[in-house]
Amino acid sequence: MKNTINTINNAFDIELPSFYTDTLINYPFPQSDDPDRIEGELVKDLDWLIKTNRKLREDGFCYQDHWPNHFFAIGFDGFGNYYFINLSQEDTSIYIADHEEDFNHKEISNMELASNIEEYINDCLEE
Repeated sequence: MKNTINTINNAFDIELPSFYTDTLINYPFPQSDDPDRIEGELVKDLDWLIKTNRKLREDGFCYQDHWPNHFFAIGFDGFGNYYFINLSQEDTSIYIADHEEDFNHKEISNMELASNIEEYINDCLEE
């Protein structure tokens, strides 16, 4: 998994935050009896992470031409919505880009889904 993280960092010239990388390294989660239960919500597949984040950066999100380079998609819900983290500051929140809502990348506080990765994982496991 550390090679995956290094590949992503190099591909996008970013530094993924430790709260996220530590989570990927510790995946699957012991509290789940089905380790693939949150596979879509927290993707660990290198190809998906690179392809999806490239596509969002190049094409934008849901008919809007802008997806900031400091947003990094970490998962999806299968219905056109992406879960992402904000790399521009020390921000541990998980956000959702909902295709049925206005996507204003300057006002992401309206898109907050969980205040941290632990809350996000627990919410995913509860579903």
